[in-house]
Amino acid sequence: MNNERKTKKQLAEEVSRLGERLDLFQGLVENSPDAIVMSDAQGRITYFSPGAEALTGWTAEEISSMRAADFYQGGAEEAREVMRLLREEGQLRNYQVSFKAKDGTSIEVYASFSLLYDSNGEFSGTLVAWKDFSERRQAEEALRETEDRYRGLFEDSQDAIGIVTADGRFLDVNQSWLDLLGATREQAMDMNAADFYVDTAGRDRLMDEMARHGSVKDFEYKLRRLDGREIYVQLNITSRQASDGTMVNQTIARDVTQRKWAEALEEVVQEFTATLDYQAVAQKIADNVCTLLGALTVNVFRLEGGTGNLVPISASGLQVFQPDTESFLSRESGISGLAVRERQAVVSQDMLSDPRITYTDDERAAMEQAGLGPSLSVPLIVKDRVIGAVTVGAAAGREFKEEDIDLVRS
Repeated sequence: MNNERKTKKQLAEEVSRLGERLDLFQGLVENSPDAIVMSDAQGRITYFSPGAEALTGWTAEEISSMRAADFYQGGAEEAREVMRLLREEGQLRNYQVSFKAKDGTSIEVYASFSLLYDSNGEFSGTLVAWKDFSERRQAEEALRETEDRYRGLFEDSQDAIGIVTADGRFLDVNQSWLDLLGATREQAMDMNAADFYVDTAGRDRLMDEMARHGSVKDFEYKLRRLDGREIYVQLNITSRQASDGTMVNQTIARDVTQRKWAEALEEVVQEFTATLDYQAVAQKIADNVCTLLGALTVNVFRLEGGTGNLVPISASGLQVFQPDTESFLSRESGISGLAVRERQAVVSQDMLSDPRITYTDDERAAMEQAGLGPSLSVPLIVKDRVIGAVTVGAAAGREFKEEDIDLVRS
């Protein structure tokens, strides 16, 4: 008898504990913001939690005559596919699916499915918990749209923008950056920012400013494009932390070469108006052209009316023809003579092998010793009269552009 009473007491305690667990489970289910839905083996809804009501707009009473398949956007076919996967896997976790709300809108959810079995081990239905991620997806889409918008601003900017590591590696550049430096994206990604610097002293000043302030503003510097042409840029650089914790430099470069040219030309005009010394003006022209074009040498020649010879009156850089000496070029010789005869700018990639250009033996020897590459000569014309020429020599690989000719001509 005592054993029987003990057994009954134990059973009562177990029933009590089970009831407590059921109450706890019901409390969790009833108060969960997630949708929890049960259906029988025929797919009829047998339980619809308050979270499911809030998520779908349906009440438990309204869905009493509905089947689980009615909630799928794909209807019965999609429901059968989910059941097939569920039977194969035994359960599904965080399965992305779209359910229909009462107002017809689509609800994007993560759904976790489980199979239910009765005491005999027979399939009796399914239990599914839905977690709404519509807001999360909307936030992700908004973030993606923002990223796309800023990417568009980055790519379409007229200013050259580059993201550069502290040691000079390019992480990203826009099209304006590639156009500025005359590089393809593949070339830029394989190069270092230092490859485009003209002088190390300027680079050291730039690095010093970055080290002291973490940024630079309106820093003017000369860069060398891949085609060898030197340009002036105005740099604005800000150091910031990337998502991986590394420090990168966001660099905005604006081409100010035209402005520098205009300033240099204004200096020549002021020099010209302040003095009647034509040699001083010619020297100013030679120095400015040499600096702005990054040339190896610039010579200004005066055309003598009587002899037709071209006499050097100023030189900058490597002085192939010394001014104030007895040296001269025949009007029939050299790229300068060709420019004077044809009354137009002449560009030659190799003056010594160019069939248009002739030299005396002494002139050819001087040119060979100088080792010049591409050259440009522009006739000086005043009131339709040729009075001389400006000739520019550059290092191998340089390609003179129309704007270079315009600068010398102006």
